[in-house]
Amino acid sequence: MKYLFFLFLSSFAVSFDVDNYLRVDIIESVNLKCKDHNEFHCNPYAILHLKLQNEKQTTSTIQCTKNPQWLSSFTFHPSFCHDILYVNLFQYFTQSDKEFFGASPDSDSFSKGFLSTGYLGRVVINLDKLPRGTFDEWFMVDNVEDDGYVHFPSCVHLRISYVSEVCRVNENNVYDIE
Repeated sequence: MKYLFFLFLSSFAVSFDVDNYLRVDIIESVNLKCKDHNEFHCNPYAILHLKLQNEKQTTSTIQCTKNPQWLSSFTFHPSFCHDILYVNLFQYFTQSDKEFFGASPDSDSFSKGFLSTGYLGRVVINLDKLPRGTFDEWFMVDNVEDDGYVHFPSCVHLRISYVSEVCRVNENNVYDIE
């Protein structure tokens, strides 16, 4: 009897996963604007999360580069059709970096609405504007600092697979919730 109950629960879980499924592969980033444009003190990592959910997923930290290759995959199960995916980019500071810059980036002021010294920018993606299926694309990073110089833009390479049986587009290209 326990075995049949387990089969019933596992089949329910699989069917639920198929309803709303978002897989984000963060492949690489190029030309990140690190503090003082010093590549030797640039240790970038990314935090991905959906606006309407508490779950956050983090890439590994890549040492000493402005062009990290993460090759990381993350899976989300969005609960809402109009959710927003955030890909926030940060610079990890080691103790020697803190001494080099003479700053104290220990406080996480980003979570309080202020930007911390390790914040590099972000990519914002509205799920209701995503095409269904898999696509591979470069996204420009919204950078915070403007030092007055002309720079090549920072970009993040993402491969996104999005399946949503809950949200469907009607004839007016408006999402209906079923």
